[in-house]
Amino acid sequence: MADLPIQPESDVWEKVCAEHGNCLGKRCKFYNDCFWQARYQPGADGTPRRVLVSYKQFTDSDPMMGSDPSLVTTNWRNPPVDRPEDARRL
Repeated sequence: MADLPIQPESDVWEKVCAEHGNCLGKRCKFYNDCFWQARYQPGADGTPRRVLVSYKQFTDSDPMMGSDPSLVTTNWRNPPVDRPEDARRL
């Protein structure tokens, strides 16, 4: 949270935060929607890591598929990432 340009209210953060300690894993109703790889890209002004990019609805259109498959938007468990949720360390 310290990396955010603004700090969200604590009651809001508690509702949206998902970290190793509070993840319900397979018991969570959002389990299949949660574990997606996304990436940061520079902002329009060139500032690194300013824009969170995800092609979740259009994974076949992700431009990284042709240039750097390790950065594509996909579920962690699927190729080319191949890192099942239970093997991840946050």
